[in-house]
Amino acid sequence: MDPITRAMHRFIDEAEAFWHAHPYRLLPLAAREDQREDMVQALRLYEARPENRRPFVVFRAPFEAAIPYFSALVEQIARDYERVRTGVIEEGIYLPAFFTGDDGAAPSGALKRAALAMHKASHLLGERFAGLVVALVPDSIADTAGWAESLRTLVALRGSARVRLAVLAPPGGPLSEILEDAGASFDVDSNEVLAFLKQRSPETSTEPETTGGKLRALLLAAAESTGTGRAVEAAALYAEARTVCQAEGLVEHEAAALMALGGACLATKATDLGATSYHQAAILAEQIEAWPLACQAWLGMGGSYLLRQEYAVATVAYRTAAKVAKRAQIVPLHVEALRMEKTCLSYLGREDEAAHTRNEAVSVSTV
Repeated sequence: MDPITRAMHRFIDEAEAFWHAHPYRLLPLAAREDQREDMVQALRLYEARPENRRPFVVFRAPFEAAIPYFSALVEQIARDYERVRTGVIEEGIYLPAFFTGDDGAAPSGALKRAALAMHKASHLLGERFAGLVVALVPDSIADTAGWAESLRTLVALRGSARVRLAVLAPPGGPLSEILEDAGASFDVDSNEVLAFLKQRSPETSTEPETTGGKLRALLLAAAESTGTGRAVEAAALYAEARTVCQAEGLVEHEAAALMALGGACLATKATDLGATSYHQAAILAEQIEAWPLACQAWLGMGGSYLLRQEYAVATVAYRTAAKVAKRAQIVPLHVEALRMEKTCLSYLGREDEAAHTRNEAVSVSTV
């Protein structure tokens, strides 16, 4: 198992342990900004676990002010609930419709209405579901003081065991003084990454000792830069490592370096270059039939275009990732790719296709 997938499973286990011990508390998701996309994929993998009985609402809208943010959250909870409701109808399960209009008993304030929507959706899901998970993962925060104050209010609200609430809390960020309890940490060990990259080289490689030493030094330096949040520096080092691999014909090393370069580019908001790097990595990995690496590259490409809100291209990338994962017989990645494809189709308003893809994901996860 590669270091990123291993980190995802550690993250999921920590989240489950936290909520088992503290079923009413808000879960801090400790991850650096450059690891945001991998952490979101971990949440999708968590949702796809066969034993999970809670739909996930992963809310990624930027936080500019409390009223528009939490009003938009209410809308997404309603949309995601209705997608679940539509999906289970085909399985003979009927759930009540979700209505967002105020009925006179709704509390005033967008945040409190969002809290009510979480509880409402969790109970409407009925006994076949254990409840609802809502993860607040804003792509950006324009008002850090307002964000912190909103989270203070959420922490103080009385919770329900049927609602699991989580929030992205980068170490040292604006929430560090509010969320004191350790939650779930997403962290990819730089030494594990380096070891994995070494293992991915072809057994028949005739890599010269000088080249090998230079490559190892570049990869180690890049991993260290990534680990300390110096994404621009890491991107430059990975690009140089890719050039070394290309010159020596180390195809699998080159694909892995391109994968790392893609992640570093996303951390610097260079989504166009990130998408290109992931695409090149996918093509190279497929050429040498390194299917697990190819699958993750296609997922990375999909995530890049998702960030750019280019949902049609992201849909194609996720569909390709699903096909590659199926070929590699990697069920968690297969399910994740299908679920992300479904998300993109929903953004495009192609609800019939989204429902079909969701059912396909359910079918794959239960095989």
